[in-house]
Amino acid sequence: MRTGLRLIITGVVGFSPVLLAGIASAGDVANVLSRQALQHCEQGRAAPEREARRAYFEQGRALGEQAVATDEQSADAHFALFCNLGELLRLDGESLTSVFGFRRMMNELDRALEIDPTHIDALSAKGTLLVKLPGLLGG
Repeated sequence: MRTGLRLIITGVVGFSPVLLAGIASAGDVANVLSRQALQHCEQGRAAPEREARRAYFEQGRALGEQAVATDEQSADAHFALFCNLGELLRLDGESLTSVFGFRRMMNELDRALEIDPTHIDALSAKGTLLVKLPGLLGG
């Protein structure tokens, strides 16, 4: 199962440069990468095994980082990165490194809302976090 999953993920990520070669603008490239990153986030949430979830979230994080690097002004790219970073944090639970990961995750969410204050997914995520987080963490 793990080998098959790696092949699938490698195939999806490996296919990206071929797909992206025909796209004209950085914004278009960032949009494709953002959609792929969000798909990985959703697939990771649905995966039954912890290692499979981690693999999807790590690939989604990498795609999200590429999307942000391609177009820093893309709210979707920042949101996709936020999604995967958040799921990786939930997967790992509390640790010293999660404090730094939490800050990075929140920076991505805040950046998405700074770019597009009407981004519905980012607004929803921010509202959910504010309700669930303790006051010490900004809730």
